[in-house]
Amino acid sequence: MGEKDRRAGQKARPASKGLGHGAKAFASEVYAAVRSGKLDQPFSAESVKHACPGRSEATYRMFFNRHRVGNPRGMAELFVRRGTSHFEIVIQTETPRRATQALLPGKRVEARTIGPSARH
Repeated sequence: MGEKDRRAGQKARPASKGLGHGAKAFASEVYAAVRSGKLDQPFSAESVKHACPGRSEATYRMFFNRHRVGNPRGMAELFVRRGTSHFEIVIQTETPRRATQALLPGKRVEARTIGPSARH
């Protein structure tokens, strides 16, 4: 019995509400650009496109809304919306050892920002 035959009777898995590998890599790239000063906060999708090139147009358009605090799909909350088209990175209430730990799926975040322009 082939692999396709075994899977034919199985139900499809539900979509993950966390971050996929590509999304986690992109979010890490954006975090690094903010920490290095290459990307100022609040940032727009267009400014991220210049600081972190190489992704599809759809990624720049949709990623930040999809992962904003309070998104309707329950996706990982990585960004706070500032105005209609600008975002800032959010951090967890507890301080992670590495910034990428803030990207773990299912973590709730406080709407505080990191980087040079953080307002506390």
